Amino acid sequence: MRVRKTQLQSLQALLNTPGPVDMDLAWELLRQINETYENSGQRECKITLQQGYYTLAARLMMYFDPSEATAMMLLVLNLGGFTWAPQPAENGYRNLAMIEIRNWGPKNVLSLSAIQSLYSLCKNAGAERRAPKQFAIMRAYAEIAHSLIVGEPETFALHTQKIFAPWITKTAPAPSLAARRERLRKLALETIDLDKDPYFFKNHVGTFECRLCLTVHQNDGSYLAHTQGKKHQTNLARRAAREQREGKAAAAAAGIDPATGLPTAVAAGIHSSRRNMVKIGRPGYKITKVRDPASRQQGLLFQLQYPEATPETKPKWQVMNAYTQRVEEPDRNYQYLLVAAEPYETVGFKIPARELDKREDKQFCFWDPDAKEFWVQVMFMTEREARFNAAPGLTSR
Repeated sequence: MRVRKTQLQSLQALLNTPGPVDMDLAWELLRQINETYENSGQRECKITLQQGYYTLAARLMMYFDPSEATAMMLLVLNLGGFTWAPQPAENGYRNLAMIEIRNWGPKNVLSLSAIQSLYSLCKNAGAERRAPKQFAIMRAYAEIAHSLIVGEPETFALHTQKIFAPWITKTAPAPSLAARRERLRKLALETIDLDKDPYFFKNHVGTFECRLCLTVHQNDGSYLAHTQGKKHQTNLARRAAREQREGKAAAAAAGIDPATGLPTAVAAGIHSSRRNMVKIGRPGYKITKVRDPASRQQGLLFQLQYPEATPETKPKWQVMNAYTQRVEEPDRNYQYLLVAAEPYETVGFKIPARELDKREDKQFCFWDPDAKEFWVQVMFMTEREARFNAAPGLTSR
């Protein structure tokens, strides 16, 4: 059955009437035209239907009825080949969601014009400030219409997942993506402490940055998922390899053996015999605080037992600053006294980083081959001696 020309003329006259529109009459005319539209194939009918839906939607927006206006605009999508379905009512409003799209991108000028008009109408209605909550749906559909105009299904999926969750049905890939991120976040929490992560940084905007990869993340879960990714793991491996190279080069330049932490000359003899030697553990030791009553200097006396040492073995000792060793975090307030003797492990004692008195009667070592004991004594300078020795023009003792 052909659409009667009188119906189109009546609808156009009704829409052009200034002032309030008889909504019941407009709906009845639209219903009659819509029922005969599929069989009519008239271009004039299609244009009139679009104009009717647009105009009625605009009038409804003027009367603060966004739900009915949204329904009319979705009817326009039907004309362009898009399908939609309503969701259950919530807070007194009919929330409508598009659940399936049969074709992407407009196929002719009419469909492009329809979507462009929909976008303009939604954008103008969404800018209304008098009722922001009611017009939020219109702003949402403005972005949807824009994604339909540019013909980007990825953009449409992004909008439906993140921005318009209260109104739009999420697409299928969204749960799997969220589940994957949540799984990576839980996995990262088992191995990473954000308080101790040197690459985790919260900027002044409130987002999170990875200082290693120079990436920005909206929340800590996104950052944790990033730490399990290929990019972050690759950069971690590169950083570790570079630090290892720099550490070996710095130790070689300072004359320190990176394996033992001893000076190269001291460790040279150890390397020749330690290749096929099995360590049997750490030696027993005793530490005694000593004090010189005359100079009031304080010191430490170390006594180490090496019962399994060979007769030709003679222990060696060395004082190392905190920045040369690689076992602990450097602390300028401490230094380390190392003692090495085969077949025992090298032991280190953490002592205050005070200047040592290296005079023979103050600092000495002694190896007793019969008792298999090694003695080391170090004495610290007093504060007065350390201050005057540092003065220019004075020679140290």
